[in-house]
Amino acid sequence: MIRKCYLALISCSRNLNGKSYVTVTKNQHIPQYCGSCWAFASASSVSDRIRLMTKGAWPERDLAPQVILNCDAFSDGCQGGHPLTAFKYMHDNGLPEEGCQRYVAKNEECTDINICRDCGHDYPCHAVQNYTKYYVDEYGSVQGEKNMMAEIYARGPITCTIAIPDDLLEYKGGVYRDTTGLKTLDHSISVAGWGEEEDGTKYWIARNSWGTFWGEQGWFRVIRGEDNLGIESDCQWAVPRIPDEKIVNREMRSAMNRARYFPEPCALPDPNPTSVITSPLPQEYLKDEDVPASYDIRNIDGVNYASWEKNQHIPVYCGSCWAQGSTSAIMDRMNLMRKGKWPSIELSVQEVINCGNSGGCHGGWDSGVYRYAHTSGIPDQTCQVYEAIDKECTDMNQCMDCPPGETCHAVKDYKRYKIGDYGSVSGEMNMKKEIFARGPVSCRVEVTQELLDYTGGIFEDLTHKYIGGHIIEVAGWGEENGQKYWIVRNSWGTYWGENGWFRIVVGKNDLGITGSCNWGVPIIDFSCVCYLSNRRTQMSSLCCLL
Repeated sequence: MIRKCYLALISCSRNLNGKSYVTVTKNQHIPQYCGSCWAFASASSVSDRIRLMTKGAWPERDLAPQVILNCDAFSDGCQGGHPLTAFKYMHDNGLPEEGCQRYVAKNEECTDINICRDCGHDYPCHAVQNYTKYYVDEYGSVQGEKNMMAEIYARGPITCTIAIPDDLLEYKGGVYRDTTGLKTLDHSISVAGWGEEEDGTKYWIARNSWGTFWGEQGWFRVIRGEDNLGIESDCQWAVPRIPDEKIVNREMRSAMNRARYFPEPCALPDPNPTSVITSPLPQEYLKDEDVPASYDIRNIDGVNYASWEKNQHIPVYCGSCWAQGSTSAIMDRMNLMRKGKWPSIELSVQEVINCGNSGGCHGGWDSGVYRYAHTSGIPDQTCQVYEAIDKECTDMNQCMDCPPGETCHAVKDYKRYKIGDYGSVSGEMNMKKEIFARGPVSCRVEVTQELLDYTGGIFEDLTHKYIGGHIIEVAGWGEENGQKYWIVRNSWGTYWGENGWFRIVVGKNDLGITGSCNWGVPIIDFSCVCYLSNRRTQMSSLCCLL
C-alpha cells in the first residue's frame, strides 16, 4: 500500500526518516539563458535515484546535464529536448559527474574534451580518458496520479513536462493551482514526492531548475489528482545502474600535463589575519580521551554529511583551492549542524572569487573566506555558477538570473549564508577536537609531484620536494594496519585520488597538514529566508521540444 504522505509536508519535505536524499538544486539560466530544463530534470532524477539506491552513502553523484546538452543527438541542446532522449543517451553511452564537465549553459560539440576534461595553467584543456560513467538499465513513460505515485514510491523521482502559466513564474510558495487550464507542455521538472495539507488539499512535490531564489528553495508544490499544468500526462522514469567500483585513472595526466598542472601556489599568506571567538574552543573543553579513534563525516552512523565534489580546474584552469576548501568545510558543517536535512546548501565559490577580497584564480587565502562569510555572507551556487575566472564584484556578479528573451540581470532578494565565530587551529589533537565537535576545517598542504600522481591508499611524503601551497578540507581521521591517517577532500575532480579525496599519514611526512588550518561556525537561520522582488516576466514559449 502506498503511503498517504511520501516526503511529508513542506516543512520536512525531501525527508525520509529525517534525512534528505535529493541532490543539489541548480539554475539552468546562468551564466546565460539556456532552455535545458529537460537535461536538468533528467540528470537530477537519476542522481536522486542513485542516492536513494545507495541509501545516501558517500560519494554523492551529481550527474552532468552539460554532457546531455553536448551529446544527445536527438535534441536541440539549449533550444530544447525531451527527457526520454536524455535517458536513451544515458542508457547507450553513460553520463559522467559534474566534476568532469561543469554546466556552461551553451551548446558545445560532442567531443571527448566536452564529456570529461581537465585544464592546466598554461597548457590547453585536455580530455580525461578514464572516469566513471553512470548508465540507466531501463527507462520508460508513466502517466496518471496513482501510477506516478507507485513509480516514485518504488524507485524514486520521475521527470514530468508541464505547462508554464505566467503566474507560475512569480511563484513564491504554497500549493499552486493553475486556473487557466493551460496544457501546452513545454517545461520539464522532476517530481520527487507528494503530500496533503491539513484541509485535505493533495499536492505533488516538484524540483525546478530556476535557482533557489525561486519558489520554495527552488522547489514547488502543485495540486495533485487534477492533471493541473498537465503534470500527470507526460512523465518518464529511468532505473540507474550502480557501478561496482570507481574506475581508477592511473594515467590521468601525461607527464607533460602533470608538470604544468601546478604552475603556481594557490595558497597565499593572509595579509590581514583576523578571528572572532566568543565561545570556548573544543580544544579547551574536550579531553584527549573524548576524541574517538576514527571519525569520518562521510559515514556517521551510516549517514553521509559531505557535500558535492568539485573540480577547481574546469571549465578552465583556476587556482581557487583557497575558496574551494573553505566553502566545502562550511557547507559540510551546515550539513552536520542540520543533521542532513533538506535543503542542502552549496555555497558559490565563484561569488567568493568575485567579491571575497581574498584572492582569485592565481591563488588566495582561505582565512579570508571565513572573514567574508562572517561580515557579508555567501550566496549559494544558483546565484553565481562556477566559471573558473576572475570577475569584477558587481551586483550581477553576486547573484544573477537570465530569463528567456531578456538580458541577464542582478537578483536583488536572495539568501546569503553567514558564519559567527571563526579562527585558526593547528596540531593533531587540537584539529581532531575541532573537527569532532564542530566539523571539518580547511588546511594548507605543500604539494609534491607524488601527490599530483596519487591514485589511492595512505599517502606519505618521502621526497619533500615541494611545488607550492594548496588548500584542502580535512574531514576526519582513521587508522589502517597501525598507521593513523587524515581523511581529506581535494578539489581536483572525482577522477583524482579516491573519488576526489585522499588519505595522508598523521605525524611526520604529512605535507605540513597540521600547521595552518582555519574554521568557521555557520549561523543556521533558514527560517528567515524570503524572496520579495525577483520576478521572471516571461518565459521561452518552448523550453523543451516535445
